[in-house]
Amino acid sequence: MKNFVQPGPNLTIPARAAVASGGVVIQGAIIGIAAGGAASGALVDVVTEGCFTLPKVAADVIAVGAVVYWNATNSLATSTSAGNTKLGVAIEAAAGGSETMIVRLSGFWPLFRAKPAAPVSRDRHTVPCVMGLSKIVRFRPETG
Repeated sequence: MKNFVQPGPNLTIPARAAVASGGVVIQGAIIGIAAGGAASGALVDVVTEGCFTLPKVAADVIAVGAVVYWNATNSLATSTSAGNTKLGVAIEAAAGGSETMIVRLSGFWPLFRAKPAAPVSRDRHTVPCVMGLSKIVRFRPETG
């Protein structure tokens, strides 16, 4: 495919502000973790998928599977949605008094409203579907 640029889980974008390695990056609809440090305006590699240990509001009690938000003012994960950006979901319980938690990033998935289509079955191969921004694309194995 002539127009392919790169896989999407890791993106290289200009940093909106200085960021340390492991810091949360929120730039428009892009939500991820900085793979390395970068000065404001410099390019930074941002990981948009996966599970990460992040600092949290110590008073919050967060259950497994609960939605987690990012408080950009305090640079802390929180259970409070008002005024914060959805970051992902908790993959383990975080007790009150704890200062960190593990979050599975939501990445770009909040932008999608459609459910993924069922897998395509062809020539004994089952290939999962991949959602795009404007449509669902079904990949089929090449013949030959």
